[in-house]
Amino acid sequence: MKKFIIRFYLIGLAVTFTVALGMILEYNVFKNVVSTEVQKNIILSRDYISSEIEVKLMEKSQTIINAKSIIQLNQDDGHILEHLEQLMKDSPSFASLYYGSSENEMINASGWIPPPGFDLTQRPWYLNAAESGDLVYTDAFLNASKDHLIVTIAAPLYDEDNELRGVVAGDILLDSIIDIVNNQIIDNEGYSFLVDGNYNILAHPNTGSMTTLNLLNISDISKDVVQIFDAEHESLEIITLDNTEGYLAFEEITGTSWIVASFIPIKEYLTSERQLQYTFIFAIFSMTLIMFISVLFQRKYLIKPLAELDRDIKKISYKNDLSYRLPTAESDIFTRLRTSVNASLEKTDTFFKALVESEKRNRAILNVHPDLIFLCSQDGTFLDYQPNADYEPIQFSRLDFIGKHISDILPEGVTNMLLSTIQMALNENDIQTIEFTMDLNNSLQYFEARLVSASHDTVLAIVRNVTEERLNQKLIENLSYRDQLTGIYNRRFYEEELNRLNTERNLPIGLILLDVNGLKLTNDAFGHQMGDALLKRVAKIISGCCRTDDIIARLGGDEFVILLPKTSKSELALIVDRIYSHMSTEELGSLKISVSIGYDLKEKHDQNIKDIFTKAEDKMYHKKLIESQIMRQQTVHSILETINKNDPREKKHSENVSRNSVLIGKAYGLSQEKLKALETAGIMHDIGKIAVDSTLLNKQSTLTESEYIEIKRHSEIGYQILKSVDLYTSLAEIILHHHERWDGKGYPYGLAGEDIPLLSRIIALTDAYEAIRSDRPYRTGRSHREALLEIQKNSGTQFDPKLVEILIELDHTIEFRTDQ
Repeated sequence: MKKFIIRFYLIGLAVTFTVALGMILEYNVFKNVVSTEVQKNIILSRDYISSEIEVKLMEKSQTIINAKSIIQLNQDDGHILEHLEQLMKDSPSFASLYYGSSENEMINASGWIPPPGFDLTQRPWYLNAAESGDLVYTDAFLNASKDHLIVTIAAPLYDEDNELRGVVAGDILLDSIIDIVNNQIIDNEGYSFLVDGNYNILAHPNTGSMTTLNLLNISDISKDVVQIFDAEHESLEIITLDNTEGYLAFEEITGTSWIVASFIPIKEYLTSERQLQYTFIFAIFSMTLIMFISVLFQRKYLIKPLAELDRDIKKISYKNDLSYRLPTAESDIFTRLRTSVNASLEKTDTFFKALVESEKRNRAILNVHPDLIFLCSQDGTFLDYQPNADYEPIQFSRLDFIGKHISDILPEGVTNMLLSTIQMALNENDIQTIEFTMDLNNSLQYFEARLVSASHDTVLAIVRNVTEERLNQKLIENLSYRDQLTGIYNRRFYEEELNRLNTERNLPIGLILLDVNGLKLTNDAFGHQMGDALLKRVAKIISGCCRTDDIIARLGGDEFVILLPKTSKSELALIVDRIYSHMSTEELGSLKISVSIGYDLKEKHDQNIKDIFTKAEDKMYHKKLIESQIMRQQTVHSILETINKNDPREKKHSENVSRNSVLIGKAYGLSQEKLKALETAGIMHDIGKIAVDSTLLNKQSTLTESEYIEIKRHSEIGYQILKSVDLYTSLAEIILHHHERWDGKGYPYGLAGEDIPLLSRIIALTDAYEAIRSDRPYRTGRSHREALLEIQKNSGTQFDPKLVEILIELDHTIEFRTDQ
């Protein structure tokens, strides 16, 4: 506290000294300001008078210029005189206005007539104007009555050949100019005056009107002024004038040899300075008195109570007694402060107790926390460590960490990362998160560390094992980028890679589009499992034909794409040939594998990759138009081969249906084209059974309703198979309706009578005949005669009566008999 009091008084002395010094500096500044203002005032006075005189002279000069313009346009003396007289009336300050020609002729608006022998070309005003070639002012002179000063303004006049034609001139009274000078007062005793080129006084407030024969010269008043005027055209000087020292400011009036000057005695400045000194002394005295009184009051009402407050505050101790409070008194200036301190002590006591409880809870939380908690110094030394007993990947005690550097325990790469993050946490004062991996117990473990500044040079770090999360995340990412069926990349991954690789450094970039031929037909014929197997096999073949860096993806359905960075045209063609070659040798059961391929190459950076894709796609679809049909035909034949292979009886059944259908067709009178269609339809009428479970087809017991519904699907499946092959499209509808009944109780659409296609009715008849004759798992085949009787029995209900009659008639033919 003693130090505070000493500092308080030292500060008071310092403030006093600073204020005094400031006032001294301010005094000097004010002194200079006063001097500057005095000089500025005299210069402003000079400039004002000079500008006023110049304005007056310009007004008079304008009259001469106007007269010059009039004479320039007129040659008639009468008109010239008339205009000059008018100008003289408009300008009463002109004593006379006249024009003298180069032939010594004068026109004078005042009426004055030159005496004989008068040569105006030798007059000073004429000679000065002719010599200068511009507007001139003569020295001042007294008029004829010796009561006014006059100045002549003259301007030369030239003809078209730039020869002197004459001079226009006018005599002006200087009364108004003299009044301007005499009326200008500067402060109390300052004044201005005007002299001509010979330093004759034209205007001076102390000399009265210039009405004497001989003008008063400034040298009669002060020789020093003449020397200054001779040396300078414009200046500010200190000079003694009229036995008085003062500032003299002067300048030459533009266009004349006249000089205007302003003078102010220095005593005007000294009076202001003295007043400033008195003010300064009074201010110093007042400030000293105020400081003395202030110190007395502060000692009694501030310093003493503050010292007592300091003594009481020092009694506060968290170690000895937290219940201690500062004593208070109403007369004490710091009563409110003491009350506030006591309130803070109350809160502190409460917070301290809560802090103890919080510390216990936090310690309990740390003991059950699943993460590792570290406290590190700025240089990476472990200061504290909170282990976890259940933390499997790292099992260290506190002594294994505390006092050691990060580099003593962790690998170099992890150490560098953590040291850099520690600095970021300290500098940015924000949570920093990093991830790193470590090989622990022959297993790669993933860790996440969060670091935050605990003080200006320590960092708190929480380390968590996130191995399971990261592995799950990678699995999810892999699933999101992989086609679930084939295992190759999907469209999403392809599009992202296309954006990433579509750069100039990867040129040329090849694109190969592949479409699996006959996938829908395979699905319809062999089931979706076979279709999925086909896609998997195609993906495997493509992967085996491409390079490691090539991106293979399934765009969806039966389409695949290959993205080939840094691939030449020859390399691209080689890969396509390799794919075709491998596909041609592959089979899936009895099914041939075929793909249609289109490809293109982006060779320049300005090419749009979408255009490359479109070109490749167009080529692929063009090939598919041809190759797909061939593949579908092969698939149909493969289906028939599979059906016949699975059930040899089915081949004989189809051949018989085909043969007998053609016989009935001939008897019916069908054309050769329809007979050919009937023959082929007979062979393929049960092609849809490829999609029916063979156990149902060979079931020996009675079919259930659901099983029967499943078997009935074979006509629709056959329709779908043949509909997809251009060559067999016309047969599809025949196959679709070959189980319809004449009475409308058949399937799949319940058509009746002649609404059923004729060829479908024929196949329905021969198929039923062959079914009756053939052996089945659940019964033995019946004889030819029994079959015919069964057919006749269902004539008009199941079968077309007319076709039944034809079949009965065919029974007597050698061809039909031979077949039996």
